[in-house]
Amino acid sequence: MSDEVSSALKELDYYGYTVLPQFLKPEETQDLLGRVESAFSSSRKMTYSGVPERDFDDKIVYNLPVKDRKFLTLLLDPFVKSILMKKLNDKFYRFMENDCPNYFLSYYNARSSGKKLDLHIDSHIPSPGGYTWSMQVVYLLEDSTVDNGCTVVIPGSHKSGEYTDRSFENTVDITGKAGDLIMWDSRLWHGTRENICGDSRWALI
Repeated sequence: MSDEVSSALKELDYYGYTVLPQFLKPEETQDLLGRVESAFSSSRKMTYSGVPERDFDDKIVYNLPVKDRKFLTLLLDPFVKSILMKKLNDKFYRFMENDCPNYFLSYYNARSSGKKLDLHIDSHIPSPGGYTWSMQVVYLLEDSTVDNGCTVVIPGSHKSGEYTDRSFENTVDITGKAGDLIMWDSRLWHGTRENICGDSRWALI
């Protein structure tokens, strides 16, 4: 696993993202997809006035850990923890051992997108000095394609120290198969294509 961790960290540093094909076994992926669909069918659609218009067509299940404890197991995966500890652990925090995570979970949702999402950064503030504020961890539960609204990125943009230029057209499609794991630096310029076929593409985020 150390070689895979090292390779993923190099890709995160250089490109700002990494993709690990078939990280989840097919039976595990199907099990998680079933749990997400069940949670979605029993959840109440958010209708408050603050919901962005682009989210109206999205399917979202909020706060997965309280919906089903099975989702918690993914947070404890040794590979994912190794990556996040290297990228996010606060080296100046003295009250925990270095081999323990000292980052926190900001959110944990399931999502199947509809409309196009403009280029943006999830760190909210650019950081040109190389410091990673946060990371996105995405488990694909269904295939992610150009037609059903896959993620698009600008490789290397996490090092720009700039807010996104939403007119930038030279994007790279991050397609993937169910079971793939995608991780990116929150400073990376990214968005999604519009889901033009209407098929779901559930992912854990």
